[in-house]
Amino acid sequence: MRYCMHAAAHAREADVVVAVLGDEARRVTFRLHADRTAFTGRDPSTGTRVVEPGEIRVGVGGASDQLPLQGSFMLCGPERAVGPGRVLDTPAEVSGPISGAQ
Repeated sequence: MRYCMHAAAHAREADVVVAVLGDEARRVTFRLHADRTAFTGRDPSTGTRVVEPGEIRVGVGGASDQLPLQGSFMLCGPERAVGPGRVLDTPAEVSGPISGAQ
């Protein structure tokens, strides 16, 4: 089964393929750097990518239109511009199987 994490207006920020059998469950942890939420700002004509504070919604599922697991977190701090040295990786860790998961 393939799980993808989506953030910043449905941009694919990370994906990892996780093998599960039957009722088995695994924990997948993504480390999403704030730079990965950057977008071209309120005035896209400037071309400046910015990170803004606020709620970041995430979804996990097999495709962007099939996200059975959803949640959110708050990104805090001042708005800031990011440049070519911004963080572009999103490490993921898979652990498990998890016993007693539902």
